[in-house]
Amino acid sequence: MLASASFIVRLQASIQTPERRVRLRECTLNRVAEWDAERYHQISGPQQAWGRRVLGRLALQGHERVLDLGCGTGRVTGEIAACVPRGRVVGLDRSPAMLATAGAWLREHAPGVRLVLGDGAALPFRRAFDAVFSGATFHWIHDHAALFRSIITALEPGGRLVAQCGGAGNLALLQGRAADSASL
Repeated sequence: MLASASFIVRLQASIQTPERRVRLRECTLNRVAEWDAERYHQISGPQQAWGRRVLGRLALQGHERVLDLGCGTGRVTGEIAACVPRGRVVGLDRSPAMLATAGAWLREHAPGVRLVLGDGAALPFRRAFDAVFSGATFHWIHDHAALFRSIITALEPGGRLVAQCGGAGNLALLQGRAADSASL
Protein backbone atom coordinates (compact mmCIF):
# COMPACT_ATOMS: atom_id res chain seq x y z
CA MET A 1 0.00 0.00 0.00
CA LEU A 2 1.29 3.45 -0.88
CA ALA A 3 1.41 6.18 1.71
CA SER A 4 0.77 9.81 0.90
CA ALA A 5 2.04 12.90 2.66
CA SER A 6 2.66 16.55 1.95
CA PHE A 7 5.13 19.23 2.91
CA ILE A 8 5.91 22.92 2.51
CA VAL A 9 9.42 24.32 2.54
CA ARG A 10 11.39 27.35 1.40
CA LEU A 11 14.32 26.19 -0.71
CA GLN A 12 17.73 27.83 -1.01
CA ALA A 13 19.71 25.21 -2.97
CA SER A 14 19.84 21.42 -3.27
CA ILE A 15 22.32 18.58 -2.89
CA GLN A 16 22.19 14.91 -3.80
CA THR A 17 24.80 12.19 -3.68
CA PRO A 18 25.50 10.30 -6.91
CA GLU A 19 24.70 7.00 -5.15
CA ARG A 20 21.20 8.16 -4.21
CA ARG A 21 20.52 9.49 -7.71
CA VAL A 22 21.38 6.13 -9.29
CA ARG A 23 19.09 4.26 -6.88
CA LEU A 24 16.22 6.64 -7.59
CA ARG A 25 16.65 6.29 -11.34
CA GLU A 26 16.62 2.50 -11.06
CA CYS A 27 13.46 2.58 -8.94
CA THR A 28 11.61 5.14 -11.01
CA LEU A 29 12.48 4.34 -14.61
CA ASN A 30 10.57 1.05 -14.42
CA ARG A 31 7.35 2.88 -13.51
CA VAL A 32 7.36 5.79 -15.98
CA ALA A 33 5.11 5.25 -19.00
CA GLU A 34 2.79 7.35 -21.12
CA TRP A 35 -0.51 7.90 -19.39
CA ASP A 36 -4.00 7.18 -20.66
CA ALA A 37 -4.96 10.75 -19.94
CA GLU A 38 -8.67 10.44 -20.69
CA ARG A 39 -8.99 7.50 -18.32
CA TYR A 40 -6.89 9.25 -15.66
CA HIS A 41 -9.12 12.34 -15.97
CA GLN A 42 -12.13 10.15 -15.15
CA ILE A 43 -10.66 8.24 -12.18
CA SER A 44 -8.25 10.71 -10.56
CA GLY A 45 -10.56 11.73 -7.72
CA PRO A 46 -8.11 10.71 -4.97
CA GLN A 47 -5.26 12.68 -6.55
CA GLN A 48 -7.51 15.71 -6.90
CA ALA A 49 -8.55 15.47 -3.24
CA TRP A 50 -4.89 15.29 -2.16
CA GLY A 51 -4.12 18.26 -4.40
CA ARG A 52 -6.97 20.33 -2.93
CA ARG A 53 -5.69 19.71 0.61
CA VAL A 54 -2.20 20.83 -0.39
CA LEU A 55 -3.59 23.82 -2.30
CA GLY A 56 -5.40 24.87 0.89
CA ARG A 57 -2.01 25.26 2.58
CA LEU A 58 -0.67 27.58 -0.12
CA ALA A 59 -2.61 30.60 1.26
CA LEU A 60 -2.85 32.51 -2.01
CA GLN A 61 -3.77 36.20 -1.98
CA GLY A 62 -5.19 36.29 -5.53
CA HIS A 63 -2.38 38.03 -7.42
CA GLU A 64 0.37 35.40 -7.47
CA ARG A 65 2.08 33.74 -10.39
CA VAL A 66 1.84 29.98 -9.76
CA LEU A 67 3.41 27.03 -11.53
CA ASP A 68 1.54 23.72 -11.28
CA LEU A 69 4.43 21.29 -11.73
CA GLY A 70 2.95 18.03 -13.00
CA CYS A 71 -0.45 19.47 -13.85
CA GLY A 72 -1.80 16.25 -15.31
CA THR A 73 -5.25 16.72 -16.82
CA GLY A 74 -5.64 20.17 -15.31
CA ARG A 75 -8.41 19.82 -12.75
CA VAL A 76 -6.40 21.11 -9.78
CA THR A 77 -4.71 23.61 -12.11
CA GLY A 78 -8.16 25.08 -12.76
CA GLU A 79 -8.76 25.36 -9.03
CA ILE A 80 -5.44 27.17 -8.62
CA ALA A 81 -6.51 29.61 -11.36
CA ALA A 82 -9.76 30.30 -9.48
CA CYS A 83 -7.65 31.27 -6.43
CA VAL A 84 -5.58 33.83 -8.34
CA PRO A 85 -8.00 35.92 -10.42
CA ARG A 86 -5.44 38.75 -10.68
CA GLY A 87 -2.50 36.35 -11.07
CA ARG A 88 -1.25 33.88 -13.61
CA VAL A 89 -1.13 30.07 -13.67
CA VAL A 90 1.10 27.88 -15.80
CA GLY A 91 0.59 24.13 -15.87
CA LEU A 92 3.60 22.00 -16.78
CA ASP A 93 3.65 18.29 -17.52
CA ARG A 94 6.01 15.96 -19.38
CA SER A 95 3.14 13.95 -20.88
CA PRO A 96 1.74 15.22 -24.19
CA ALA A 97 -1.41 13.14 -23.61
CA MET A 98 -2.02 14.75 -20.20
CA LEU A 99 -1.49 18.23 -21.66
CA ALA A 100 -3.89 17.54 -24.53
CA THR A 101 -6.60 16.51 -22.07
CA ALA A 102 -5.76 19.44 -19.78
CA GLY A 103 -5.95 21.87 -22.70
CA ALA A 104 -9.42 20.71 -23.68
CA TRP A 105 -10.70 20.80 -20.10
CA LEU A 106 -9.08 24.12 -19.15
CA ARG A 107 -10.35 25.93 -22.27
CA GLU A 108 -13.81 25.53 -20.77
CA HIS A 109 -13.02 25.84 -17.03
CA ALA A 110 -9.98 28.15 -16.76
CA PRO A 111 -9.15 29.60 -20.18
CA GLY A 112 -6.37 31.87 -18.91
CA VAL A 113 -4.11 28.98 -17.85
CA ARG A 114 -1.06 28.42 -20.04
CA LEU A 115 0.27 24.89 -20.55
CA VAL A 116 3.88 23.91 -21.13
CA LEU A 117 5.35 20.55 -22.13
CA GLY A 118 8.44 20.10 -20.00
CA ASP A 119 10.41 18.23 -17.38
CA GLY A 120 10.32 19.30 -13.74
CA ALA A 121 14.04 18.66 -13.49
CA ALA A 122 14.71 21.15 -16.32
CA LEU A 123 12.11 23.90 -15.97
CA PRO A 124 12.33 26.55 -18.72
CA PHE A 125 11.69 29.43 -16.29
CA ARG A 126 13.85 31.87 -14.34
CA ARG A 127 12.39 33.81 -11.41
CA ALA A 128 8.98 33.62 -13.02
CA PHE A 129 6.80 32.41 -10.13
CA ASP A 130 5.78 33.40 -6.63
CA ALA A 131 4.80 29.80 -5.87
CA VAL A 132 5.28 26.30 -7.22
CA PHE A 133 2.54 23.78 -6.48
CA SER A 134 2.90 20.07 -7.12
CA GLY A 135 0.63 17.17 -6.33
CA ALA A 136 1.69 13.53 -6.72
CA THR A 137 4.53 14.30 -9.14
CA PHE A 138 7.95 14.36 -7.45
CA HIS A 139 8.16 10.59 -7.13
CA TRP A 140 8.00 10.33 -10.94
CA ILE A 141 11.02 12.61 -11.44
CA HIS A 142 14.31 10.72 -11.58
CA ASP A 143 16.79 13.39 -10.53
CA HIS A 144 15.66 15.17 -7.37
CA ALA A 145 18.78 17.34 -7.17
CA ALA A 146 17.99 18.72 -10.63
CA LEU A 147 14.31 19.04 -9.67
CA PHE A 148 15.06 21.24 -6.65
CA ARG A 149 17.65 23.32 -8.55
CA SER A 150 15.08 23.83 -11.28
CA ILE A 151 12.37 24.88 -8.82
CA ILE A 152 14.74 27.30 -7.08
CA THR A 153 15.58 28.88 -10.44
CA ALA A 154 11.89 29.17 -11.41
CA LEU A 155 10.91 30.86 -8.12
CA GLU A 156 11.30 34.52 -7.27
CA PRO A 157 13.48 35.01 -4.17
CA GLY A 158 11.30 34.17 -1.18
CA GLY A 159 8.97 32.13 -3.37
CA ARG A 160 7.11 29.16 -1.94
CA LEU A 161 7.00 25.48 -2.79
CA VAL A 162 4.01 23.44 -1.68
CA ALA A 163 4.03 19.80 -2.75
CA GLN A 164 2.54 16.40 -2.02
CA CYS A 165 4.43 13.21 -2.75
CA GLY A 166 2.94 9.74 -2.86
CA GLY A 167 4.73 6.57 -1.90
CA ALA A 168 6.09 5.28 1.38
CA GLY A 169 9.49 6.73 2.20
CA ASN A 170 9.48 9.39 -0.53
CA LEU A 171 8.55 12.19 1.81
CA ALA A 172 11.35 11.49 4.29
CA LEU A 173 13.89 11.49 1.46
CA LEU A 174 12.62 14.79 0.02
CA GLN A 175 12.32 16.46 3.43
CA GLY A 176 15.92 15.51 4.17
CA ARG A 177 17.08 17.06 0.91
CA ALA A 178 15.05 20.18 1.54
CA ALA A 179 16.45 20.52 5.07
CA ASP A 180 19.98 20.08 3.72
CA SER A 181 19.27 22.73 1.08
CA ALA A 182 17.83 25.19 3.56
CA SER A 183 20.95 24.96 5.73
CA LEU A 184 23.31 26.01 2.89
